[in-house]
Amino acid sequence: MRTFFIDTDSELPFEHVKDLGLQLIKMPYILDGEERFDDAGENTDYKAFFDKLREGKTSTTAALNTQDYLEIFEPFFKRGDEMFYLTFSHQMSATFTFMEVALKELKEKYPDASFRSFDSKSISMGCGIQCYYAGKMFKEGKSFDEIIAFLEEFSPKVATYFAVDDLDHLKRGGRLSGVAAFAGKLIGIKPILNITDEGKIVKYSTVKGSKKVISFFVDRMKEIASDLDKYDVFILQGDCPEQGEALKNAVLEAFPQTKVHVQMVGPVIGSHCGPGTLGVIFHANMR
Repeated sequence: MRTFFIDTDSELPFEHVKDLGLQLIKMPYILDGEERFDDAGENTDYKAFFDKLREGKTSTTAALNTQDYLEIFEPFFKRGDEMFYLTFSHQMSATFTFMEVALKELKEKYPDASFRSFDSKSISMGCGIQCYYAGKMFKEGKSFDEIIAFLEEFSPKVATYFAVDDLDHLKRGGRLSGVAAFAGKLIGIKPILNITDEGKIVKYSTVKGSKKVISFFVDRMKEIASDLDKYDVFILQGDCPEQGEALKNAVLEAFPQTKVHVQMVGPVIGSHCGPGTLGVIFHANMR
């Protein structure tokens, strides 16, 4: 059998995961002292999660450990599956160090099983868009060799830009690289962040006001977007649905030939970016 793994840090919605026949690895988060696992929205109430953050509750994330990965992967190794895992950026978590330890043990124990992985060098729907189109190929019966060849071409062209209310969440969670202290608490100032070719989050620019965020995203899309008639645009909103719809309308006005999806940020990514986050993911000629 063939098994295609993704994890919930890709933020691919559960309905797509199910439709494409993907195997979902649920990533943990700790909300107000209680460990939970993101299920890609199958049962988790994302709005309730952000309500708790706005009430002052804290949420952090943790890495899966070696034993976790052994328990996740061993049934598939034991069955002798041909396996493939499209991961979020290895630059953003120590969890993959634990995964490699588990894989080494499993490969020695089950030498006939095949396991390959691909680092999307992104996270959230920057990874999810890769899971979506690679998953379509998987559902069509394409080989993992064909899927990897596609990802090698597609992945460097996935542009991810997002704005946060301030940088505190990202700094605290260690997700932000190459950014010095920034006065993000100044009223109206919005940091614009980007995911690099190396899979790191960096501060790309700043704007003043939510409307300027939308204008910035659309202008950047006009500069670098490509093949939007072929690849959908994904918009993420951290409990700010009005802004999500406003961005969708602005994208459709500028690019009427594309299909635009709007979805809420999940609890693992939301633990790092916080309420009020707005992002856009699209195919481009560069990241």
